[in-house]
Amino acid sequence: MLTECALPGWISDCDGEIDDALVVLRTELPGRLDEVYGAIDDRAPDATVAVAGYPYLFNGRDCSWLTFFSRGEMARLNDGTAELDEMIADRSTASGFTYVEVRDDFAGHAVCDTQPWINNLSFPIDESFHPNRPGNQAYAAAVAPALVGSTMPAARMATQQATPAPPPDVREQARAVLELRLDSRAHLRQAKEAGLRPGEVRSAVAKLRSGDERVVRAGLAQLQALDARVEQG
Repeated sequence: MLTECALPGWISDCDGEIDDALVVLRTELPGRLDEVYGAIDDRAPDATVAVAGYPYLFNGRDCSWLTFFSRGEMARLNDGTAELDEMIADRSTASGFTYVEVRDDFAGHAVCDTQPWINNLSFPIDESFHPNRPGNQAYAAAVAPALVGSTMPAARMATQQATPAPPPDVREQARAVLELRLDSRAHLRQAKEAGLRPGEVRSAVAKLRSGDERVVRAGLAQLQALDARVEQG
């Protein structure tokens, strides 16, 4: 879902992906969680179990040239997180486990905040949108009271101040965007259907192939501007 929503608006069906995910959340996930929690209780009936929820990933601003999240998409994804957390809280407490809320602890530490506790799109790709080291420390602080009685605040537990991981080299970012093949016939047709002029997209993509880093940056910025126009309708 995040992969789809990160695409430029004219080739993405983010709303469709979110709608499909919400159907699964509301119809299938409760039963799946009950099965998992039941299996845990069967195998470790005397265990103390804490189940942590998920933090909000977004603060309403996309700060990466590699992603094209709109404000509306980020809001819907955050709303989905809230609904997912409510589901996890309901099913985990029904199973006799302790649910741990982390959204308040992570407030101000989203992917594009000054001190993020969550990785933005990064390389290796499987680390993207997962907690970084301070984020994992914050999780540990949040679940500790339920497991060992510690009451250390998450902000103190995350003693190593998080700074955004250095973004990939500009040319590396350009190569990643070029892999989307935004100047392909199919994608240019979608751009036109979204109200863009195909020539604008071709021009931006061509700049990504330049040997001049300033031109590459301009191309990346131009694509972001085109995505913003699609968002505004």
